[in-house]
Amino acid sequence: MQFEHPYFLFFVVPSLLMFYYFKRKRALLLSRFTIVVMVLLAAAGPFETRGSIVEGDARISILVDNSSSMELYGVPGRIPNATYFSSGSRTALGDAAFQGIAAGGDVLIFSDGSNNYGRELADVAMIARRINATISAVALTPEKNDVGVRIEGNKKVLLDSENEYRIIVEKVGSDSSYVLEVSVDGRAVLSQNVVQKEKIKTIPFKHAFNSGGAHEIEARITVHDHFAENNVFYKSVYVVPKPRILLVSERDSPLAKVLSEIYDVEISNLRNLKNYAAVFLDDIPASKLSKEDVALLREYVAEGNGLVVVGGSNSYEKGGYRDSLLETLLPVKSIKSQTIGKGIGVVIAIDISGSTQALFGEATKADVEKAIAVGLLRDLNKEDFLGVVAFNSDSYIVAPFDMYPDRKEVEEKVARLRFGGGTIVYSAQIMADIMLSNFSGSRNFILISDGVTAYPEVSLERAKSTAARGIRTYAVGVGYDTNEAFMQQLTSAGNGLYFKPEEYQRLKIVFGEEEIEEREAYPLAIITKNHFITQNVALNASVYGFNEVTAKTNAQLLAAAGGSPAVTAWRFGLGRVVSLTTDSGAKWSSQLYSGENSKLISAIANWAIGDPEKGRETKIDVEDVRLGEALNIAATSSKPPKISMNGAQLRAAASGVNLYHATFTPDKPGFYRITANSYADVVAVNYPVEFMNMGFNEELLRIAEATGGRVYSPNENYLEEITRLAKARTRRTVVEKVDLSLPFLIAAFALFFFEVAVRRIREIRRGAKKFK
Repeated sequence: MQFEHPYFLFFVVPSLLMFYYFKRKRALLLSRFTIVVMVLLAAAGPFETRGSIVEGDARISILVDNSSSMELYGVPGRIPNATYFSSGSRTALGDAAFQGIAAGGDVLIFSDGSNNYGRELADVAMIARRINATISAVALTPEKNDVGVRIEGNKKVLLDSENEYRIIVEKVGSDSSYVLEVSVDGRAVLSQNVVQKEKIKTIPFKHAFNSGGAHEIEARITVHDHFAENNVFYKSVYVVPKPRILLVSERDSPLAKVLSEIYDVEISNLRNLKNYAAVFLDDIPASKLSKEDVALLREYVAEGNGLVVVGGSNSYEKGGYRDSLLETLLPVKSIKSQTIGKGIGVVIAIDISGSTQALFGEATKADVEKAIAVGLLRDLNKEDFLGVVAFNSDSYIVAPFDMYPDRKEVEEKVARLRFGGGTIVYSAQIMADIMLSNFSGSRNFILISDGVTAYPEVSLERAKSTAARGIRTYAVGVGYDTNEAFMQQLTSAGNGLYFKPEEYQRLKIVFGEEEIEEREAYPLAIITKNHFITQNVALNASVYGFNEVTAKTNAQLLAAAGGSPAVTAWRFGLGRVVSLTTDSGAKWSSQLYSGENSKLISAIANWAIGDPEKGRETKIDVEDVRLGEALNIAATSSKPPKISMNGAQLRAAASGVNLYHATFTPDKPGFYRITANSYADVVAVNYPVEFMNMGFNEELLRIAEATGGRVYSPNENYLEEITRLAKARTRRTVVEKVDLSLPFLIAAFALFFFEVAVRRIREIRRGAKKFK
C-alpha cells in the first residue's frame, strides 16, 4: 500500500500524545484515537497499483495481387475482407502495402513480389518499421511454367568494332527446352537448342557492325509456356564512326595497340585538337609541355572533350608534375598517397538503433555491423589513429580518438554494444567531426548503418561541409532494407565511397594494409564499382610499378594498386579527365592491356570521349521502352527539326538552346523508325515489365523479415496465424491505481456510530433505573 499524501500520518503521534494526556475514560479515548487514525489514513490517500492485460482489436489488411503475372500461381478463392489490387500488366505492390499500413495494424501480402509501378517496397518497409506495423507474406510456388528472354548491351557502338551482347533467359517452374534464335537486321546470327535447368541463363554473342546508322537485333525463343508476350525481345543499336583519338607518345606500346583496335588513333604532337574526341598523354614529362600546350589542353577539356594522362617513369612524381600547370587539370596530386602508413585518422560510427535488431541472413543487422567494425579495426594499420562511435538518436564514444597498437579492448567494447532507440546519423557526424577536428593527417569517417535515419537532408549538408574541410565520408550498408540511395548520396557529398556488406574489405585497399615493402607485383583492384568506367569490368591483373599520387578532394578513385590510386577521374569544365597512374604496358603493366583486362582501357577512353556524336548538326537521343511507357525523343539541332515516327510527324517542343523534345506512346511491341531532318534512328518497344523477372521475388521475404513480419507457406493456415499474432501484438498491460480511502472512512464512521450507540444504550439504562 502507498500514500499520495503521507504527511497526514505525522499527525498520528501528536494525537496519541494528546489522548494520553487525558487519562480519564480510556475506552472512549481509545475509540476516539482509533477514529482519528482512520480519518488520517484516509486523508493520506492510500492506494495500490494493479496490472491487467488488455487485448485490443487486431487490425489486419490482407492484400491480394490481381496482376497478370499471378496467373502462374494457384490463386485461392475469394478471401474474406481482402483487398484486391492491380490488374493487367501493372503491379503497384508498394502503393497497396502503403495503404495497408496507413490503415493501421499488420499487412499480409499474397503476391509474387513484382513491383513495377508506384512506391518502392523498401520505402514502405521503412515507414512500417517506424509506426510499428508489420508486413507478412505468403511464399508462393508457381504452378505453371514460363520462359522469358531479353537482350542486354550498348545502344551506341562503334563502326567495325566487335561488341558483346548478352541474351538473358529466365524461366519459372520446371526445366525448359526451347529453341533460341537471334537475328541482326533480319539476318540470323545465332540458333541454339537449349535445355535450361537454372533460373537464369546468360548466352553471350559478339557482333561487329560494318555500316553506320540504325540497326535491329531480335531474340526469339520457341517454347510451350504460359505467356507468349515475353518470348521475343527487340533491341535497337546505333552505329557511329570510330572517334578520332590523339595519342601523344614517344614510343610504341600495348596502349597504342589496344586503342587502335577500337578507335581511329593518330600518334602525333599536340596540334589541331578540335579534330579529336579525346587526347592521351603517354608518360610525357611536364618539361615537354609548354605553357601554350597546357593552355590549349585546358581550353580543349573545358569545352567538353576528354583527356587521359598515362603514367610511367617520366610522368607524375617522376616527371615534374607536382605544382605544375598540368597538375591543375588532373584529378590527382603528384605526391605519395597517405593511404599507406602513417598520417591516417579514422572514426568508425556504428548504428545501434532499434532497426538493427532485424534479421540479415542468419544473424541480426547488429551482429553484422559489429563483425564489420571489428574487421575494420583489425585491418587498419597499427600506426593509424582511430575512434569508435555508437549512435542511435544520440552518439556515444566507444573508443576515444587515439592510437591503439593493441585493439582487443576496443573490440570487446564493440562486442558488448546494446541496440535500441531511433536513428539520427547527424549525431554521429558531429561526434566524428569533433574527434577529427585537430588531426592534421588524412581524416576519414566510416558509417556502418542501414541508412534509415531522421533528417537525411541535414546529414547530406553535414557531409558536404566536412568534405570541404578535408574529411571524407565512407559508408557500409547493412540490411536488406538499406537505404542505398541515401548512403550513396551521403558518400558522394562526402567525397567518399559506398560499399555493400560483402564489399567492405575494399576499404582495406583505400586505407592500406600494413606498410608495404617493395615487391614484384601489385594486384589491381576496383574500388568504385558503380562508375561507367568500372561497372562492367572484372580485373585480373597485377602491375609491377605505379606512380605515387594522391586523389584530389573532388576526384573519384576507381581502382588502386598497392594502396595507391591507379585510376582516378573527375570532370573539368564540360570535359572529363582520367589519370591512369601506371604505364602504357611497356614496362609495368602488360597484363592490363591483354584479354578481358583491356576492357578497362576502352572504358576509360569511352568515358573520356563522352558523346561520340558531339558536333553533329542534328542528332536524336532515344532509349528503348516497354509497352505502356511513353517514348521520350530528344533532338539536338541548330534549327527546329521535323520529327516523325514511322512516317507520321510528331509535335516537337523547344526545351532549351538547340534542344527539342517530342513524346509518343506506342500501342504494340516492335521496332519504330524515328527521323529528325536527315538523322534516322530506330527504337525498340518490348513487352511490359510485368512479364520480366518472372517468378517469386524474394525481396518480399526480406521485407517481411525486416519489418518483423512472418513468411508463410501456402499450406499454412496463415489467416488464423496472422490474426493470432496481431492480437498478441495488441495485448498490453494496463496499470490502474486503486483508491483505498473508503475502507478507512467506513471503519471510522462505523466505529463512531458504534460508540454513539453504546453511549445511548447506557443512557437509556440509567434513565430506566432512576424511574424505578
